[in-house]
Amino acid sequence: MDNGWGWRASTAIQVRGRASQSGPRSLLHTAVETAGYAPWSHLETVLKHVDLLQFDLKHMDPGKHQELTGQSNLLILDNLKKLLSLKSPRDVIIRIPVVPGCNDTAQNIGQTARFIAGLGFSHAELIPYHRLGVSKYAQYGRVYPLAGCQTGASGTLDELRKIVRESGLTEMAGII
Repeated sequence: MDNGWGWRASTAIQVRGRASQSGPRSLLHTAVETAGYAPWSHLETVLKHVDLLQFDLKHMDPGKHQELTGQSNLLILDNLKKLLSLKSPRDVIIRIPVVPGCNDTAQNIGQTARFIAGLGFSHAELIPYHRLGVSKYAQYGRVYPLAGCQTGASGTLDELRKIVRESGLTEMAGII
């Protein structure tokens, strides 16, 4: 599985190491965003050098996740469980990108929120879908996979936030 993580991981560690040598580590705050789809050994190496981790969960159903992303979520969910051996839940922000027609059902959001709460997290962030990546895909001559997707209704997002809160989590109301 070569998804670029090896290069990114080693680069992040080198940058962090050089910065730490030039002064106290406490002066450098390191944050990383990930979907968690990488070998655990790569994630583990990087996480030792990270202060804040933003971890995206897209769908709880492995089959639906495979259909939407091209990958199963089993490795992702396993990595999320394992990262708690290195990070406190307060150092991890679990984000759920909400894509209309893909993962915005009450069932999926409820299942995701219960899973997150069951691991000991107290917060989750619902990220409303946006179309900011469309031009980037065009710039690189790639087909945007969600071309027909529009932003969701705010009422739907409010209902999903309520489901997250009912699962015992604080919803951080992510807005792009």
